[in-house]
Amino acid sequence: MLIGKQKKGRGDDALALFVCFRADVEIRGLLLYWGNILVPGGVLYASWGYATKKGLVKDDIAAEVPAAICRRILVAQALYAFGALLCAFNAYWSIAFIVLVQLSPSSAFRLARFSACAPSSRQAPADSRRC
Repeated sequence: MLIGKQKKGRGDDALALFVCFRADVEIRGLLLYWGNILVPGGVLYASWGYATKKGLVKDDIAAEVPAAICRRILVAQALYAFGALLCAFNAYWSIAFIVLVQLSPSSAFRLARFSACAPSSRQAPADSRRC
């Protein structure tokens, strides 16, 4: 999966070049780029589901982790889809939104609702390395 994310191919070229063309070409290039995000996300979701159902995941992980990973994949794909839909208004908004979604996991920006470290009424886990 990591190799697939590093070698995106024509999708990156489309995103870099489509800004110079007409609006219909811009939208096609942006949708091609989104497709190159959607397919690996779908493969990741399917492979994680298969791994959890077949018992290929270690038993020492917390019970809520598999569901949290599935939720994170689905939320990311939904945000990418929303970003692709923004091209109906403005292609530049769409590009900016998709780039921000791609940068958000690597930045310190976290939504409290989706963060594994969000404060809650439960006791803090003994192993805080997950955060």
